[in-house]
Amino acid sequence: MGTRDSAELVSWRACQVRPAAPWRPFALRWSMGWPPPRANRRRLRFGLLLSSAIALLASVSCAKELCGTPSECVALAADLRTSCDKTGGSPCLDLAQMEYAGEANGKAIDGGAFLHRFLNGLGADRRKAFDTESQRCRKGSARGCFNVASMYEWGAVTIDGGNHARLAIEFYQKACDQNLALACFRLGNMTAQARQALWARGAADALEKACKGRVGWGCLYLAQMDMYLGSSPKDAQVVGLYAKACEYGVLDGCKGPGKTDDAPSGASAAGHASPGDLENACAKQDRTACYNVALAYFRGDGVSVDRAKAAEYFGVACAGAPSAQFMCENTARMFIAGESGPKDPALGRLILRKTCDGGWSPACNELRKLSK
Repeated sequence: MGTRDSAELVSWRACQVRPAAPWRPFALRWSMGWPPPRANRRRLRFGLLLSSAIALLASVSCAKELCGTPSECVALAADLRTSCDKTGGSPCLDLAQMEYAGEANGKAIDGGAFLHRFLNGLGADRRKAFDTESQRCRKGSARGCFNVASMYEWGAVTIDGGNHARLAIEFYQKACDQNLALACFRLGNMTAQARQALWARGAADALEKACKGRVGWGCLYLAQMDMYLGSSPKDAQVVGLYAKACEYGVLDGCKGPGKTDDAPSGASAAGHASPGDLENACAKQDRTACYNVALAYFRGDGVSVDRAKAAEYFGVACAGAPSAQFMCENTARMFIAGESGPKDPALGRLILRKTCDGGWSPACNELRKLSK
């Protein structure tokens, strides 16, 4: 079997296989008569064995979509890249996952870059993409479940009256249970966000599982959680987690404790960027920093709660890059519905207006729905 064929076995296509219906061999009973002659009994036994084998191979092939060694991951990423260029859709979404996890080439992209790639992979028909990934998830694809969770997390699909944060956590949990380490990272981060506390029950366990699965972001956030709870940046465990993050392709891990710019949502302890640092970065046109400082003022994270300043910084962030506008649109929905934090419909509408004015059409559509 050639390299290309081997890569195909572990590609996203493997989980498109539908296991043979277990009842199908028994349908032979009626065409052969019952009880069947001896020759037909042999055919029936063979049919049963074949059906079981196909079902087993289908379940194994789904597991193989998660590469084991770095070389396997690089091969899988190359296959996905080729498929993405040809067909778009699911291969592009899976490739974005691998790049985020640092599996594609040993260098992990950050959340903003992942979101940009993910949005491009979704294409114009998000509902169709959601249906496709939901079907993959039901068939046992961990990457499909991750894609569904990401669409919920970032507001790519809207379910009237639904709690998108809860649904995202639910689908990240499904993917994490199938040992997709990147899903465990997002699960830990979202659990912390939903509980408004980095030490939320289950968050640390999920981040630890992500780190053990060689996702550097999990190691980094776990170290930052330890520091938030009082560990010194010089603590051996903290230093070790930063070293692992660096080894797994996260550049911030290579900077060492106390020198990273990224941090779990809601964090502002030693080793994390302070609101002042974020404001300085925002002044230099870093839209993600503007978004984070807006959240800090909204939540009172390291500063006094100041909704006016939060609105001001959201206005700057939400008129910026598409990735920031996408986050703004989702945040506005959460503020309006009261998901994952205090309910503030007025601020939610203001954010939607700023995002719409910045050229993000989904925010304009959402405003029109609210005005009806």
